[in-house]
Amino acid sequence: GDTVPVEISVAAVETADDALGAETLIHGIFRDISDQVWYEQTLEELHENARDLVRAETEGEIAESIVETAVEAINRDFVAVYLFNPEDERLHPITHSDDVSEAFGDLPSLSLGESIVGEAYLTSESVRLADARTEECLHNPDAPVRSVLVAPIDGFGAIVCGHTSVDEFEATDQRLLELLSRNAEV
Repeated sequence: GDTVPVEISVAAVETADDALGAETLIHGIFRDISDQVWYEQTLEELHENARDLVRAETEGEIAESIVETAVEAINRDFVAVYLFNPEDERLHPITHSDDVSEAFGDLPSLSLGESIVGEAYLTSESVRLADARTEECLHNPDAPVRSVLVAPIDGFGAIVCGHTSVDEFEATDQRLLELLSRNAEV
């Protein structure tokens, strides 16, 4: 009973002459384009978010907009934004999605050299882990998060997303989070 967006290719095919004569058959291929439609809608929402980020006046407002967009538009769970503090050279959590507190409690500040968030910040490259438990990167090993995706906000901090399944994040998720990160940088 669900509606699924499809792309349709149709062709007319002539059959060979036989005792009954030639026939024209219509051949159709229906392809599910749900992922493509979702991606296009998400890009539009990220574009709208960029306008909101420009109007934001504080780092806190920007961070809240990032979390809201990651949760609602990109459909991510366990989202947190960390900002770099040059005084103590650590990344501090500034805001997070509602599910983070329940799963992790209070988020700790992170050192640059001893965390994947710090690694992403220092190298300005995203980090995508299929199973965070095998990487021993979680401060709480009992937390339900298995997959982790971190996108740096160059010069400012990083966006962190988690998921309860192993190997949940794909290249598309990474590109979308990186786009959100670049919008936040600006």
